[in-house]
Amino acid sequence: MEYQFSTVCSNAKKYDQVIWLVDADTIIKEIKESSKASKIQEVKGYLEEAGGMDNVHILFNTPCLEFWFLLHDRYTGRFYAECGPVEALLTRSTILPGYKKTEKYFKNPKQNIYQRLKPNLKTAISNAMRLGDFDIDEYESAKAETFKVFKILGIDV
Repeated sequence: MEYQFSTVCSNAKKYDQVIWLVDADTIIKEIKESSKASKIQEVKGYLEEAGGMDNVHILFNTPCLEFWFLLHDRYTGRFYAECGPVEALLTRSTILPGYKKTEKYFKNPKQNIYQRLKPNLKTAISNAMRLGDFDIDEYESAKAETFKVFKILGIDV
């Protein structure tokens, strides 16, 4: 995370807006495997420092970006510590059947993941808003803050 945050800070000096989209599954794993307090303090430090920069936005998905995709298909407030179960749900979803977390899947023009998700974007935003904001002290809760990208960039959906 340190290298990524350093890159965010460097980019903040060059760009109007910097968005760091964080999949929290790795953070949760590190919290459980190491000193819980030190990892939480590390994340709090990044959030505090970013809070002092008007053009930096740190957005979390718990556990991963695929949870945001899932919210296009259905509402769930269930917490998943890992991405695997969410990917399995997506594979069986009506929106992204056969989903695979691969570069080939994302770049396949026949799959066109973005066009397949777009008709359900308002549903996903509504579902994500119901989950509330990420709080590192309550890291074991379902969150998908990806929807905030649209507001940050001034995109009307």
